[in-house]
Amino acid sequence: PTVVGGPVLRAPHGFLAETHAGLALEGPVTETQQLNELRMMKIGLSFEASVGDWSMRVSGSVVPEETGIFQLTLAQAGLGRLLVNDEVVLDGFTNRPPPGGNDFFGQASQDLVADVHFEQGVPVDMVVEYAFSDTSLAGFRVGFRTSGGDALLERAVAAAAEADVAIVCVGTSAETETEGRDRTTLALPGRQAELVRRVAAVNSRTVVVVNSSAPRTPEGVCPRRSRCDWSTHHRTRTFPVRTASCATARASSWGTAAMSTMRSHPGSRSATA
Repeated sequence: PTVVGGPVLRAPHGFLAETHAGLALEGPVTETQQLNELRMMKIGLSFEASVGDWSMRVSGSVVPEETGIFQLTLAQAGLGRLLVNDEVVLDGFTNRPPPGGNDFFGQASQDLVADVHFEQGVPVDMVVEYAFSDTSLAGFRVGFRTSGGDALLERAVAAAAEADVAIVCVGTSAETETEGRDRTTLALPGRQAELVRRVAAVNSRTVVVVNSSAPRTPEGVCPRRSRCDWSTHHRTRTFPVRTASCATARASSWGTAAMSTMRSHPGSRSATA
């Protein structure tokens, strides 16, 4: 899920986070900070000012950029609760989800999920209540998915069919990039591979831009007899998909970043950007 506060559910003024001593979300505010999105993580001494039990209330408004059913999600390391327009819609205090989430170095819970209808342009008040309890790492993340995935995919394919050049931006985010667990695949998460395949099928001049902190393979992404430019970090390789043999990964000259390239036969054209 996409973290609330970014595209589609933007928070024009961000979110105000107020910390209290104790778990009851009461008493004097011991710390105040501004968050750009509904995600918080504190590790080790980063919350030394709130030694012992503490709690936090985060509040702000988002303005939906489209109308429809939004699937809201809540993952927590500790205890969390989400209120939408003063109504509790996800309650990890009384309905604590099991462990096994991907966020917070693998210490997040699995997602609690609820469907809520939003109207385009109508502000929505959101409040997260959090308590640092039974965890060594403090954190919560409120995300969302839209229900119109099929329609959005069809719109993208239709637009690509009419365009001179199709540029498809794919990759990963904090939802899948983590140091807390090993990856099991180099494939793009979600339906991104399907998006690339379908766009490349209707537009032979397709550029795929990959924003990822680790190697990702284009194997099986673009259809045969098409040509894709697969660009990740600062290098681009142009290759006929039917001749690509394997994905290779090596360290970037920038240091910690990684990049993916494709090995192709000597007859394929290549470009560096």
